[in-house]
Amino acid sequence: PNEFWYLWRRFLPEDLWKYTNAQLISNVDIGIMRKEFLGIANVFKKPLAMKGMICNYHIEFLNQVFPNSVFIFSKRDIDKNVQSLLRARERQYGTRDHWYSFYIPEYEELCKISDPEEQVYRQICSINKTIENGLVHIPSERKIYITYEDFCKDPSSYYQMIRSSLQYLGYDINPNYSGEKLFHAR
Repeated sequence: PNEFWYLWRRFLPEDLWKYTNAQLISNVDIGIMRKEFLGIANVFKKPLAMKGMICNYHIEFLNQVFPNSVFIFSKRDIDKNVQSLLRARERQYGTRDHWYSFYIPEYEELCKISDPEEQVYRQICSINKTIENGLVHIPSERKIYITYEDFCKDPSSYYQMIRSSLQYLGYDINPNYSGEKLFHAR
């Protein structure tokens, strides 16, 4: 339901955006990180789904730490995404002019843009492009592309895609989707 930052932050540096994947591999205690994340899955005896936005720029690192993962890229309509991020800025800071979200390598360059809508648009485009580039190295059986709007209309079809990817990795998942029939995109 959220980014679960406090768990990620136990292992990853605060200025994560400054690190390369190779630097993270060398400096993070991958064994302990893997044990703690997998411990959660073991307690519930179910696959663990996490919103890993904190590692958008480090998909290669995540793939090395969790080689039996399925990567799901949920992409939203860009205009709606821009409006959502601008509203988040207003809600958090009372202004559209204050940066909101993770710091990214393009942060300093984007901060030179005075128009908040243009800044946020470029922020989202940059993140989406980085995710797409990171997913190039993930086998097709372990990655799923979802549009937020389509997922909201038909979550059961995406459940089946996720189930198929997990089956590829050797996990037996209930074939019957029992979740919501649809969600209202907001």
